[in-house]
Amino acid sequence: MGDGGFLINAMAVVFSMIAAFGIFGKAFGDTVKRKQEVRAEEVDTLNRLVGMWITGDGQVQREVRADGRFVERNAVIDRPTRQGRYEIDGDKVAYYDDSGLRSEGAYKDGILYHAGMIFYRR
Repeated sequence: MGDGGFLINAMAVVFSMIAAFGIFGKAFGDTVKRKQEVRAEEVDTLNRLVGMWITGDGQVQREVRADGRFVERNAVIDRPTRQGRYEIDGDKVAYYDDSGLRSEGAYKDGILYHAGMIFYRR
């Protein structure tokens, strides 16, 4: 009889583990799905951001490249004034220029906002 109790306990442990893995497996699958959805949203935002942007007065141009880099130039002096990398988090854009300066902007309704400037797609 002692052996039967052990077998029942062992089976209970196995069934508990199967149930736990089923729950954890579902939770893990849900997490992966959420990460994929977030990644798809970032790719969509990236596709909307890549290209040339210009302020309404034409003074500042920003090229947002697909390789994660940006180049900003002042139209008056016709040379790059700032360049670096950027990161996307939803509709927020974080800029890290090569000199170490960090700033933030946002993309909303087809307009790029950054440091008090409004950029329109060119």
